[in-house]
Amino acid sequence: MTTFHIRKSFKESWNLLFSKALFQKIAFVFIAITIPVLLLASLMERAIFASLQGGGAIIPIVLLLVSFVVLLYTSAVSINTSVSVVSTQKISLSKILKSSLNIKVMANLLGFFLTTLALLIGVLLLFGLAGRVLPIVGVIGFVLALFVGFYIILRLFFGSYLIVDKKENFFRAIKNSFKQTQKIQGRLAGMLIIVGLIAFASGLFLELLYVVSPVIQAVFSYLIFTITLSPFISFVLATPYVKTRNK
Repeated sequence: MTTFHIRKSFKESWNLLFSKALFQKIAFVFIAITIPVLLLASLMERAIFASLQGGGAIIPIVLLLVSFVVLLYTSAVSINTSVSVVSTQKISLSKILKSSLNIKVMANLLGFFLTTLALLIGVLLLFGLAGRVLPIVGVIGFVLALFVGFYIILRLFFGSYLIVDKKENFFRAIKNSFKQTQKIQGRLAGMLIIVGLIAFASGLFLELLYVVSPVIQAVFSYLIFTITLSPFISFVLATPYVKTRNK
């Protein structure tokens, strides 16, 4: 087991992104992930609007279930791609697409995401309740809730990687994620904060471009963010897991 360094992780991920042997395959994978997600988001928006106008609720429910399945599959594809590239600097599209279509893996991913969501909601409710009982600690409770929520995300960060890469069930993945992140909490937290700032800045930049021109925004979104920023961030996020996992 080795360790990772924040600066080195960003540098290596950037070099991997622009490797001639990988770039076309990487772009194809992330475009393939983005298109169905955007289509489903658009369909969901129209279906929900139609239901609010007096239409039935069956179509939105069906689309929601389909969206969950697509989200789980694209998450598995993204993790498999990132782990493969970071660990071996190679990628087999057919193998990744096939191995990601695993019912047990997607079921465990769903269980993991729901468990994480439940923990985060539980933290918010707990501190929110404390703020109502003792209003004086309302602001302090909110700040503490943010810290506790970030800590949960930090310690469970490797969970989805362990499920997809090691085929662990989500209970074991949660346990092993806590164990694997124990000695790298500081660096991992720093990396997540930097990635969060990059994502926030890029989102703000896209919003500004939309004000200038929706066409320009769409071009930047697909040509730069979809095939550049998304895989770059995915490689950066996968690096701590790859560097610290048990072979």
